[in-house]
Amino acid sequence: MTSPLVLGANGLPAQLSDGFITPPGYIDGLQLIWNSASSISVTSGSAYIPSLGFAINASSTLTLSGLSLSASSWYHIFINNNSSTPSINCVTTAPDSPYNGTACAMIGDTSQRYVGSILTDSSGNIVPFEHALNRISYLNGYGSTPYNVLSAGSATASTSISLSSYVPVTATVAQLAYLDNSTSGGTCNIQSSVGSNIVLQVQQISSGGRPALYTQAVFDCPCPSQSIAYFNSASGGSKNIDVIGYVYAR
Repeated sequence: MTSPLVLGANGLPAQLSDGFITPPGYIDGLQLIWNSASSISVTSGSAYIPSLGFAINASSTLTLSGLSLSASSWYHIFINNNSSTPSINCVTTAPDSPYNGTACAMIGDTSQRYVGSILTDSSGNIVPFEHALNRISYLNGYGSTPYNVLSAGSATASTSISLSSYVPVTATVAQLAYLDNSTSGGTCNIQSSVGSNIVLQVQQISSGGRPALYTQAVFDCPCPSQSIAYFNSASGGSKNIDVIGYVYAR
């Protein structure tokens, strides 16, 4: 059976380096690896490069070491074809809007295909993470103050919570840890944006005459524009939310 013809950005058939036709949003492998506070790698794999009109293949792991990065910043990883050799860049320039499906290139440079993003802490160290498929999980996020996005929240009207410090511009879903350490405040309602449908509803737990128990939940929530929203059904309470990871598009 003959594969359907797919045209690249140059109007010619989109080809992998080994000759197979591939769609312009193609990406396979190329998973991020945290090595240390100043080093990351990208596993072997293939990705379509818009400026080339075909995909390139990295047959081995690509590594950047000795990185000197700014504190509390987002950096973005791109793969490119450097003199016919796949290489990766780590820059603050963000990925552009998708050129095909969810596939992105660097703003102003279609020779750079977006692979993923990394975050630095207040000392400029790369925050430890694990990358599985398109999910990034922070390795030291839960219960850690730097990852907290809501502390002692008591709002009774739908209120926006910015996640931009902990999820990149390409994030579609935030993985969140919720803790209610209050004895009042009723139900806490989590939304993907102010006024939208409720994604998660958490009720404070109590048992008989005993004090109310801590209520905890770990859940995924859509995060358009790097934000979510919440509100309490009653006044009082102390709601806390940490970011522990995210799902992103590439």
